[in-house]
Amino acid sequence: MRVPFVDVLTASVPEHGWSRAHPCASDHLAHHAAEAGHLDALLQDAEYLLHATSRGFIPYLPVVR
Repeated sequence: MRVPFVDVLTASVPEHGWSRAHPCASDHLAHHAAEAGHLDALLQDAEYLLHATSRGFIPYLPVVR
């Protein structure tokens, strides 16, 4: 089940936001969010989009509703 892992990655983001998140969290969160059906909500987070690498989320855009 991927939902808990999405929660783990999101919870790993420091209180100062995505600018200080571990690169692994921002690079792989979109993959796990897409599999769990949570990508739409993630892509509404402007700070995530600002700091995530494009290779981390662009491959999953086709599943956005």
